[in-house]
Amino acid sequence: MKPAELEVGTDEAFNIIGQVEASDPATHKKAVIGSHLDTVPNGGRFDKTLGVLAGLE
Repeated sequence: MKPAELEVGTDEAFNIIGQVEASDPATHKKAVIGSHLDTVPNGGRFDKTLGVLAGLE
C-alpha cells in the first residue's frame, strides 16, 4: 500500500486499511474495496492474494 502512496492504518479489529484522500472531498464519494489473504474451499479465482491485489489495482 505504501508504494501505491496510500495512507496505511488499522482499525479496532486490526484490519489493514489503505486510503487516499479525494482532491475535493465535498464532491467525491467514498468507495470501499476489500479482500482477505486466507482462502476458503471453492473460493473462486479472486480468493486469497489476487482479491487483495485486485482491490489495490
